[in-house]
Amino acid sequence: MKNIRILCIILAVAVVCVLAACGPRDGGGNPGGDDSALANRPGAENGAGDNSSQGESSSPGGDNASGGDGPGRVPDTGEDSPNPSDTPNTGGDAGSGDGGSGDGNADSGTSSPSPSNSPDSGSGGAEAGLAGAPGDILAKLISDLQEAGAEMPMSMPPMAAPEGGRQNAIGISEEDYGRYVIDDAQSIAGIGTFAHQIIIYQGVDDSAAAQIKRIVSGENGYDPSKWICVFPEKVVAVDAGSYVLLIASYRAVVDMAVEIFEETAGGTGEAITFWDGV
Repeated sequence: MKNIRILCIILAVAVVCVLAACGPRDGGGNPGGDDSALANRPGAENGAGDNSSQGESSSPGGDNASGGDGPGRVPDTGEDSPNPSDTPNTGGDAGSGDGGSGDGNADSGTSSPSPSNSPDSGSGGAEAGLAGAPGDILAKLISDLQEAGAEMPMSMPPMAAPEGGRQNAIGISEEDYGRYVIDDAQSIAGIGTFAHQIIIYQGVDDSAAAQIKRIVSGENGYDPSKWICVFPEKVVAVDAGSYVLLIASYRAVVDMAVEIFEETAGGTGEAITFWDGV
């Protein structure tokens, strides 16, 4: 009888334990209202925005109800990410490779100038307008004057001044000639009824040419009265680079020659008029 009572007590305790374990939970969650386990289990929504758990809110692409981004989550900006194929190519086309790592020569859309079309720094332009022997420059000047309609006396072909007679012929001493002049050419009137002479001096360099101009236009330089019976209307000396022009002739011819000389050279130094009428 005693054993039956003990057995009943054990069964009663077991029933109470089963009922306690299977009874209704507070709030439909864990006993005592603590539903943190369910909230943090994998796959559950985090209603409070707590990102400390390793649930779906912390997983890439997980649903965070409070808007917080878990670690590794790419924020949604409302814009679609650009398709790599739609991204503009800012590298340009390189000759034999792609724009980023080809041969490094991006096609800018403009062609490089051909070497044959590049300006020749050794010919042409103001500095190279005068080049060559003084006789050639003087012959071209006389031809240009004739084509321009200059009324000047018949001129002799260009020739160099005689050595030992340069002071009288072109207005510079033998000493100064040897110091500053490389070569010269002169053309005089074929007949002696009027004073007419054109001279081209070639200096050692530009500064020598400036010195030649100063000498021939000075008091002991070129003598406009050397013809004795006739006189030029005007005499001018002007330098351009390493060359000097001296012309004694009719006033109109002198002015035209200086203008042509300047245009051919692309610019000149100061023109010195040291004789203007008798």
